[in-house]
Amino acid sequence: MSSVTVTTQVTSDASSKTLDVKDHGAPIGVPQETDATNLVWQLTGSAAQGSFNAIDLTNEDSGFYWIDTPPAGIFSTPVLSANGNQITMTDDNSSANSAGGPWRYKLNATIGGQQYSTTATITATTNDPGIKNN
Repeated sequence: MSSVTVTTQVTSDASSKTLDVKDHGAPIGVPQETDATNLVWQLTGSAAQGSFNAIDLTNEDSGFYWIDTPPAGIFSTPVLSANGNQITMTDDNSSANSAGGPWRYKLNATIGGQQYSTTATITATTNDPGIKNN
């Protein structure tokens, strides 16, 4: 099985303690394909020396947390890399049942001993990241 990998850069803003997902102001778009799409969030720039928090999907302070929980079977469980600066997950948008979203998520990381996170707002899509299956 082949796959497509979508890598999203995540930077930080020290003045507001926020993570900024470089998603061009819109949810990550995943087209319907016969093969899975690998999604990768990479701490870069000002956040590169930090690490995402441990993954615990029941905890809002997790490295990755669903704000809008998608139906079961569309996404794999997020996996934190050994050095902590990358989260990967598979999106199996291969049937009509997997179309939908956007499903908003929250990212949390520790950078320089400080906690940073994306924020949920209505107007700022770069701070309210999501995934949309088409």
